[in-house]
Amino acid sequence: MHDLFINLQHVTPGEYKSRGHGMEFRYGFHSTPFGDCLAVESARSSSGLLFVQNEDYDTPLAEQKRGRDHARWTPDPNVGKDVIAHVF
Repeated sequence: MHDLFINLQHVTPGEYKSRGHGMEFRYGFHSTPFGDCLAVESARSSSGLLFVQNEDYDTPLAEQKRGRDHARWTPDPNVGKDVIAHVF
């Protein structure tokens, strides 16, 4: 079960239960040929890539924060920059 949580949710069962308490996520917005997107990373891995729709930057970030509302969320314009450049 522990490995399943890490592989699918990128958190341990304890981190999931605590709603991200003690975790830190960094995020950045980037331009792509398909519009702007949000990239999210934790210390463990990349944990999210969502596209911005209708210039609403709050919704994708809120979706990523859902269930991890006790984590620390830090904006970082370099997060995902290499991945975005490689993919697009």
